[in-house]
Amino acid sequence: MMDSIFSFSDFPIMLTLWVGFAGCALSLLFAVVTVIARLLGNIDPAGYTTLVLLITGFGSASLLVQGILGCYLWRAVENTKSRPLRIISRVVDGTAK
Repeated sequence: MMDSIFSFSDFPIMLTLWVGFAGCALSLLFAVVTVIARLLGNIDPAGYTTLVLLITGFGSASLLVQGILGCYLWRAVENTKSRPLRIISRVVDGTAK
């Protein structure tokens, strides 16, 4: 089952890439909201802001980099499969009578 998913489609790799990209965007938005909340005094525990921003930021960035590397490796594997560029459906005899 897993071979059929990963052998013929780059969907899991692209999903990783887009989830990482969306996570980085949401992490940036979350950073802005959390810093504003911290400056307004709505967050009491010390270190909470830094810890949450580092975890979400590095986690999303890691997922994004894995997606980029996966796309690169997918293209390398596709180029080494030695599949023909075209399939000949019929041969026309070129001799004139």
